[in-house]
Amino acid sequence: MNTLDLEQLVAFAESGNLGAVADRFSISQPSVTRTMQRLEAELGADLFTRSKNKIELNEVGRLAAEEAKLVLSQLHQMKQSVSALDRQRRTISIASCEVFCIAEIVSQVRALFGDMTISSEIKTTAPLLTGLEDGLYDLAILPFPMEKDGYLCKKIGEEHLMVALPDTHRLAKKKALTFADMNGENMLLYSEIGFWKEVVHEKMPDSRFLIQSERYTLRELMLHSTLPYFVTEKTVTPDFPPAGRTAVPLTDAEANPSFYLVTRTENKRRFRTLF
Repeated sequence: MNTLDLEQLVAFAESGNLGAVADRFSISQPSVTRTMQRLEAELGADLFTRSKNKIELNEVGRLAAEEAKLVLSQLHQMKQSVSALDRQRRTISIASCEVFCIAEIVSQVRALFGDMTISSEIKTTAPLLTGLEDGLYDLAILPFPMEKDGYLCKKIGEEHLMVALPDTHRLAKKKALTFADMNGENMLLYSEIGFWKEVVHEKMPDSRFLIQSERYTLRELMLHSTLPYFVTEKTVTPDFPPAGRTAVPLTDAEANPSFYLVTRTENKRRFRTLF
């Protein structure tokens, strides 16, 4: 008994017609008839009620078709599970709360595991922690140390948030600012900034953010609008922010986080070079 025989039995149960089964599997009707006869022989039971011009499943046949459907479903699930595990074993999944540290980690992992597929994504903190605990991510970058048992943790960098203000802005001449100073300001914001989105919404509840998902559109607005926006020391260059803007640092602890690479201790040997 093979899966093709079972698939044809299920197809007959659905259509009630040998010709329809033959068309579905691109075989002849006599071939389908032989398949049904073979199933009856292997199961040791009559599955059909036959008349001169008609064949239909009897009670035993209907049960056989239902059981065949279950077997095929289980086989499909088995194939999916095995395939998923195989992909997982050949893939290193990395998720990060921010953009810049992950680029460096991905580069290091690719150099160490050249034969593996590397997947990476930016997430907010809650799904990062859940994915790490559930084994969805092999490596995660968090804005705080992971102090729970069962995890390895290493500081890999830090970042310092600033606000790029037009020189005409009332706060542009300040040496430093806080989120409280900026609360209530309308600001540009990129959508894919991980945990920073949580931070600014929490610390600036009275502000309205013009969130952009396309980098080109965001860049154009940064160059030509008068709205403030966030930058860090990793995005500041001689040409950015553009002339007419000043980057003023934020002094809040939340604006100056350290970042930590985290994995489960079961991965200690696999990722020992990174830690």
